[in-house]
Amino acid sequence: MAGTLDDLTDEYDRQLMETVALGEEAKQFLNTKLAQYIINAAELKVVTAQQELTTVDPTSTKEIIRLQGIVKQFDHFQQCLEQLVASGDSAYQLYLGNNEQ
Repeated sequence: MAGTLDDLTDEYDRQLMETVALGEEAKQFLNTKLAQYIINAAELKVVTAQQELTTVDPTSTKEIIRLQGIVKQFDHFQQCLEQLVASGDSAYQLYLGNNEQ
């Protein structure tokens, strides 16, 4: 049996608020010393990998792939955090818009 419109709206609002909370957690995490340490360490690894890419033997495919993987891994980590924050902000705006009525 399908839920009522109010049940669906409540569930949608609950999901929005969970997304908002996750985004806020990501924002708070980014402002911690731990996050700054992790980000700085990852950036250092990326810079080192990029420098190594300029001098690696061009026929050393495995080493090139390994170094590229380091760069991609940091990019993915950073994108995930940024996406969490942006999703939380968007969900909050949707929640406000849905509850203005």
